[in-house]
Amino acid sequence: MSNKYFVPRSRNGNPAIRADILSTKPTIVILGAGLQGVSVALALAHRGYSSTLIEKNRKPLAGASYGNEGKIHLGLVYALDETLKTGVQMLKGAYSFAPLLDRWCGPLPWHRFRTNRFYYANMQGSLASGDQLASYYNELSHAREQVLDELHCNPSYMGTTPDWFFREVKSSRPEQFDACSLISLYDTEEVAVDTRLLLAELRREIAANPLIHVQCDTHVNYAERSNSGYTLHTLSQDEKRTLASDIVVNCTWADLHRINSMIAPGKFQDELSYRVKYRVMAKPPSDLSHLQPVTMVQGPFGDFVPFQDGSVYLSWYPLCRTYLGNRPPIEEIASPDELARVASTTLEKFAELFPCLRNAVAMSTTPCTIVAKGKDDIDSPESALHQRSECGPVGRDGWWSIDTGKLTTAPLFGEIAAEAIVAEIES
Repeated sequence: MSNKYFVPRSRNGNPAIRADILSTKPTIVILGAGLQGVSVALALAHRGYSSTLIEKNRKPLAGASYGNEGKIHLGLVYALDETLKTGVQMLKGAYSFAPLLDRWCGPLPWHRFRTNRFYYANMQGSLASGDQLASYYNELSHAREQVLDELHCNPSYMGTTPDWFFREVKSSRPEQFDACSLISLYDTEEVAVDTRLLLAELRREIAANPLIHVQCDTHVNYAERSNSGYTLHTLSQDEKRTLASDIVVNCTWADLHRINSMIAPGKFQDELSYRVKYRVMAKPPSDLSHLQPVTMVQGPFGDFVPFQDGSVYLSWYPLCRTYLGNRPPIEEIASPDELARVASTTLEKFAELFPCLRNAVAMSTTPCTIVAKGKDDIDSPESALHQRSECGPVGRDGWWSIDTGKLTTAPLFGEIAAEAIVAEIES
C-alpha cells in the first residue's frame, strides 16, 4: 500500500483535480454508500478519479456500517476457524484500517472514537474449551507478527502502536464479572470505534470532496450490460431513471448477489444466510465509560460496549437476532412493539450478567442486516458463519463486486479494489 498514487491536496485539504485524468472521462458508479463503498470512493479520489455513490438510504453510511458495535476485529472471535485464515484476514484489515482512512482523509482523532480495550469472556456452554481458545490465541499471535511484517504501510491500530495482543486474566477477575459463569477470561488489545462519530466524520469528508458525488434515496431495480459499459435502472422518489457507467463497483450489502446475478447469471451461487440483529443503545444509571468492553464467546452470546459519552452498546444474540433465512428480509424496520420487546428483554438479560446495568434505560434499538455464507446459525460449530476469509473484491470487464465480510476489512478492500480499477483503466 505505497503512496505512488498519491494526489496532491489543495489548500482546503481536498484532492486536487487532475485534468489529464478527468479528460479521459471513465465514469465510475459505486453501488452502496456504506463504509465499503465510501472506502472505494475515497481510495479512487486519492488517485485522482471521480465516482458517484448510489445509496438506497436517505443518507450515506446509515445502514449496516452504522448499526453495529464498531469492533475493529483482531481475529479473536473467529477461534472456530482453525485454519487461521479468517483471523489473519481480520488482522490485515485491522492494522490498515486507521492508516488508510488517515491517508485518504488526513489524520483522524482516533482517541475520540475508540473504546477501551476488550475483555474476551469464554462462557459456560461455549463451543470452545479453555484449552482450544488459548491454543488459537497463541497461534494467532504468532501469525500476527508475520502480518505486521508484510503490511505495506506503517501499521497502527486505531491510533496506537500494536504491542502485547492478549493475556489471560488468571486471578482477581474484575468485579463486573461477578455474576458471569466463565471458563476463562482474556484481556486483549482489541477495541471498537464509536460508529456514530467516525461515520459522521466520513460523511463530512465525502461531502467536501469534489471527486465524490452522492445520490441517496435511490434503489437499483435492474442492471445490464451496454455497448460501452453498463446501464443501471433506478428508482428515486418514485421516479424511474437510467444511469450509464463505464465501470460499476457493487458494494451493496443484502443486495450484492441480486444485482450481480443480473450481470453474470449463474455465477453467484453461494449459499447465503441473512440475519437481522439488533443493537440496543442504553444509558446506565451511572457512568461506565471507565469499564472495558466485553465480548462473550464462543457461540450465541453477546457484547457489552461502553462508549466515551456514557452510552453502552448491548446485544445478546438469542434475543437480538430476530431473523435468519436464505433470502434478504423483506423489511428491516420493526414495529414499535417489536423494538420495545427487544430492548426490554435485552436490558433484563444484561442486568443479570452485569449488575452495573440494572436500571439502564434504552436510548435506541436499531436493526442491522448481516449477510454471510452458509445456512447454519452460530450455535453450530460447523457453521460457515465462523469463517469470513472468502471475502474481498472480484471483477472483470468493468464490473466489480466486493463482499466486505466485516466492517474491519472495508478500507483494506477499498484500497485493493481502487488499485485494481485504476490499473484496468490505465492499461
